[in-house]
Amino acid sequence: MGNELEELKKWGAHPSEAIARLLGDYTLYRQLIRDFCENNDVDLLHFRLEQKDYAAAFRVAHTMKGAAASLGLTPLTDALEKLAEDLRPWYEEENGDGKDAAVPAAETNLEEYLALAGDNILYHLRQVDHMWIEYCRVIV
Repeated sequence: MGNELEELKKWGAHPSEAIARLLGDYTLYRQLIRDFCENNDVDLLHFRLEQKDYAAAFRVAHTMKGAAASLGLTPLTDALEKLAEDLRPWYEEENGDGKDAAVPAAETNLEEYLALAGDNILYHLRQVDHMWIEYCRVIV
């Protein structure tokens, strides 16, 4: 038990805080992380991005971010937050919340903006993948 917590801490997680929110129930915490790792949301995130369904990818990343935060997986939470922010313009545009959200600054043309957004998405997705693998390796 303690070894897993130490391993999670090595990767920047804060499992003690999450366990405290669960009234000290380590078994429940471990099960929640196991469920989080086994639900294949990372695969779904990759699928949505491959399909260029950026609004759906935003929803997956945003949901995963909340789950990772509640589990104290701080670096994964941070990477998911950055990825969700990269994808937010497409989500807001889809929902009519910010029709101009995907429009770049005046000095940047749309193609340059989308290329930069794509680079950011790939960079943050690699961070998510890395942290996902490390956390799930410890628990599963």
